Amino acid sequence: MTPQPIAVIATVLVALVSAACLSSGGSGGGGAGDGSSGPGSCPQLAGAWTITEHCEASLIGVGSTVTQSGCSYTTTSGDFVCDGTIMEDGELSHACTSPDGSVVCSGSADGDAMQLECDGCIVRLEAQ
Repeated sequence: MTPQPIAVIATVLVALVSAACLSSGGSGGGGAGDGSSGPGSCPQLAGAWTITEHCEASLIGVGSTVTQSGCSYTTTSGDFVCDGTIMEDGELSHACTSPDGSVVCSGSADGDAMQLECDGCIVRLEAQ
């Protein structure tokens, strides 16, 4: 069965949000859900996340892992690859691509939760 565009968007969103909020931490630096950051830096949210809200019900409960370098992040989930940017205040944006299409999302990360909007689909992730 070919994935529906909303499912693709949802999956991309999850991947993107996760990627935006996860960063590789240096020594003593953050982890998923701690929201830590240094002066003039982006939130350090690297780790594992789980989708807890999505317009495509089959994606609720799906996990995502993100890598981050500075304020840029990348997440890969199956055939989806998402690249994005997270700002010092936790605002984030990303774009995802897959063989079935692409989607652009925006939202925010706050502590151990992220919320995104992708083409009308609200996606929420929580740190594991």
